[in-house]
Amino acid sequence: MRGRLAAPLVALTGLAACACATAGAVTSTVGDSPPALNGIYQTRVDSEFQSGALNGGWKLRLDDGAYTFNHTGRSAKNVIISGVYKVAGRRITFKDRSAACSAKPGSGGCRYLGCAHPGTYTFTRTREGLSFAKLRDPNTDCELPVVLLSGGFHRVA
Repeated sequence: MRGRLAAPLVALTGLAACACATAGAVTSTVGDSPPALNGIYQTRVDSEFQSGALNGGWKLRLDDGAYTFNHTGRSAKNVIISGVYKVAGRRITFKDRSAACSAKPGSGGCRYLGCAHPGTYTFTRTREGLSFAKLRDPNTDCELPVVLLSGGFHRVA
């Protein structure tokens, strides 16, 4: 009985592998599909915006439509901002879903970071990383435009 079941299972497994390989070949040849952006990227911000509170290293994690920014600088510590993004061709739209509390040491208080409105950017992907250019972003007092336009992100993972 085992011999009779093993042959059809091997054949089905082979068919499934063939179908998956064929589907992968078809989707990889579509000319207008956006490049895979999933990964972890880092950049460095050096800006006078918010008295330099955003200065330092930033990491951006893109993961199938969700993003997370992590930042630790001299004045703002352990900032985490997350949300969702959508890609259409070479355009990417970011929408914050959480606000992060950023406290300067000794300030005794907290300032909430986050962008109220979606921001749309074009992106360029290279082997080394990503760079962004603003198309439309009505947010004037939040971190996203400053960090995204800091000069490019280098892929680290």
